[in-house]
Amino acid sequence: MSPTRMTPFRFARALLLASVALSAAACADDPSPGASLRASAGNEPGSAAAALLRGARGARDSGDLANAVMLYKNAYELAPGRADIAAELGQTLAAVGANNEAADVYRDALANNPKNTEALRGLGNALIALNQPRLALEQFQAALALKPDSRLFNSMGVAHDMSGDSQTAQASYRSGLTLAANDPSLRNNLALSMALAGDYDQSITMLAKLVDEPRAGARTRQNLALVYGLAGRSQEAAKLIRIDFDERTVQNNLAYYETLRGMAQSRRAAAIFGVATLPPMPPPKRPDVAVPETTDNAGLAP
Repeated sequence: MSPTRMTPFRFARALLLASVALSAAACADDPSPGASLRASAGNEPGSAAAALLRGARGARDSGDLANAVMLYKNAYELAPGRADIAAELGQTLAAVGANNEAADVYRDALANNPKNTEALRGLGNALIALNQPRLALEQFQAALALKPDSRLFNSMGVAHDMSGDSQTAQASYRSGLTLAANDPSLRNNLALSMALAGDYDQSITMLAKLVDEPRAGARTRQNLALVYGLAGRSQEAAKLIRIDFDERTVQNNLAYYETLRGMAQSRRAAAIFGVATLPPMPPPKRPDVAVPETTDNAGLAP
């Protein structure tokens, strides 16, 4: 996230992909994937919803988000109010940029169960993506009153950063770290918040430690490049960008960092956390590196 393009879910599972293959064999009078899955499950609504859910997850995990959205919607129609389906439908809608629709799904789930913490968190994340951080905070606070969750503190931190309150944002990230001490998204967002507040040295120190960890990848490197750019240390930023991208991207990103430096803090926060449009990122020059995003999108993971 988170907030939160905010990206995207892509690990295929053989069993789930099998259900997608089944969906392709739709009958002639109803060629939709949902029709085939409903037919395969029989007439019992619970079974049909379960089959549709399997198909939706398979489509999502294989990268077919449009098909996944349709199957999730069909499943949710058969099992309205189910928290797991609402959460996954909302997440997938958010992944394709349909944040208004995602918010509506979460509101519907909350109408059935106002104490559904996953729906509260999902609605808050959708509101962050819609650049409504104060409304988002209301959802996170309501969820935290029901159940402590490091992800809620992470999202709250982003909302506070977007509201221009870096001090409260950093307190939120640190609260999350008391529950999940090594969470990379919390650590990443805390470092970015420090950069927003002008504490570039401490931000760079934190991100450099993340970059050195075995699980770190291109995204973490490019977060560090971003902070170097915000600090005006363009040569160090360029060196990191070149690890994953070509020279044209290096120059584009350096120019964008300069633009960010001239923005007001709240607008800069929205851009950094993925609410505003970031510069286009072409495929990296190294085929073994996944295409990263410039930021962690607020670490708003599902």
